[in-house]
Amino acid sequence: MPDLLDFGVVKRIPLRTLHAESSLDLSSDHSPVLITVHSKILPQPCAPTLSTKHTNREAFRTIIRENLPLDVPLKTDGDIEEYVHQFVHIIQQDAWSSTPTPHRTYQVDECAPRIKQKILDKRKLRKRWQTTRSPQDKAIFNKSTHELKLLLNDLKQQAIQSYPETLTATEATEYSLWKATKRLNRPQTHIPPLRTAAGDWAKSDTQKAHVLADHFAHVFQPYDSEIPDVEEREILHPQDAPSRLENPAKKFKITEVRAAIKHMRTQKAPGYDLITGRILKELPEVGLGAITLIFNSVMRNGYFPAQWKVSQIITILKPGKPADEVTSYRPISLLPILSKLFEKLLPD
Repeated sequence: MPDLLDFGVVKRIPLRTLHAESSLDLSSDHSPVLITVHSKILPQPCAPTLSTKHTNREAFRTIIRENLPLDVPLKTDGDIEEYVHQFVHIIQQDAWSSTPTPHRTYQVDECAPRIKQKILDKRKLRKRWQTTRSPQDKAIFNKSTHELKLLLNDLKQQAIQSYPETLTATEATEYSLWKATKRLNRPQTHIPPLRTAAGDWAKSDTQKAHVLADHFAHVFQPYDSEIPDVEEREILHPQDAPSRLENPAKKFKITEVRAAIKHMRTQKAPGYDLITGRILKELPEVGLGAITLIFNSVMRNGYFPAQWKVSQIITILKPGKPADEVTSYRPISLLPILSKLFEKLLPD
């Protein structure tokens, strides 16, 4: 296998192609580490998403028109839950069927023949010096190493100078200039293992999720109520109060739903169902009608779907805090976009 350090391409290899672990089998005063380097690039799994820039939006609308029913009586809470689940499932399946499978391509720069020859010469000189231990051979080896470093540095500088020439701020290259600027300005975050309460280390994603879940479950506990139970029930369930008059629920109009979706920000992160504002904006008239039907049924029955209460928890490291402590992270909740849309349309 080629010496990746000599070729100077280690930084271009995805993180998953390098795997390091401690070796506890050897008895030594040092801490031996085993590093596995793959000869081929291992593709990292793509982040889950429903649509990309290659999504066939017309095909998506056509499939929605054919598969989404509107003549559904939503009279009970179970009917609302079932229809909301069906609505989300149809959108997900139609979006995936209208989106081609992404294929990641990794560009590996080939070294110039003179650089390859210089690497081979350096290895031969190193082998000779390790055999003879002659000062003359050591000097020749050091000179060859220095010349190789200069060649690699010149190659790197040429790549740095030629790269900006391919960038533009136009749609022709998908705004590559702004994407490159954003990538360079984005800080490189290191995700270290987390220390558990028992003093062990949580290294995998599953282990970290369990450690953080246990910590948040212990920290975020409801406070004891300081008001009488009767008063608390009247506040939490005002519709059940005997002195309250029943006001008819205002029906939502499809024009209101369309206007609210039009003003939604498409860059917002989706919830666990992966439905974004961009997908809602691509819905045909039957999709807007289904959303309006769900919202009116929720207002009429006074029942909020349980699926809209499920949030995806994302942790953010607090500034200046150690990254290996669970107490250094604060959670944020990503709710389904339909619940946020309903909240936006809900009258004060």
